[in-house]
Amino acid sequence: MNEKKKFRLKLNVFDIVIIALVVVAGIVFFAVTNTSRSGSDGVKLSSGTSTTVRYVIELTGMMEDASNKVEVGDTIIDRIEKRTLGKVVAVTIEPTRLPFRDQITGAQVIEEQPDRYTAIITLESPAAETASSITVDGGFIVRAGLPVTVNGPGYAGMGFILSVEREG
Repeated sequence: MNEKKKFRLKLNVFDIVIIALVVVAGIVFFAVTNTSRSGSDGVKLSSGTSTTVRYVIELTGMMEDASNKVEVGDTIIDRIEKRTLGKVVAVTIEPTRLPFRDQITGAQVIEEQPDRYTAIITLESPAAETASSITVDGGFIVRAGLPVTVNGPGYAGMGFILSVEREG
């Protein structure tokens, strides 16, 4: 009865496959998270021609207190990927206007939304230009029509890129 049983690790093929899958999943996760952050720390992009890009974004449906906080000189970042989008060089605030269908006549009517504002913001940033894209210093690809979600000091918003203007 004094026999001590020795613990013996027995692995079969199924156990080895599971361990290999976990190791591969860890490597893939590490590689994906590191590549998605590579351009977000303000690192200069080396590919393409260096230029300065100016682009206009429209943030709709902002509350009055948030829209009044947008100021020239603010640094705007992407809310989801935390990439720098650029510095604000011009701001225009106007009431939000949305299209509605008149139920009686069936005509399309544009009405102002009460207590909602649209901020039209011009941003400027160093960028790398290639044949297929313009990428700002923070790693964000700029193209007219793309949706943006932004954070600024004391405000946030969602909208679209309206236009892109390159230097020279």
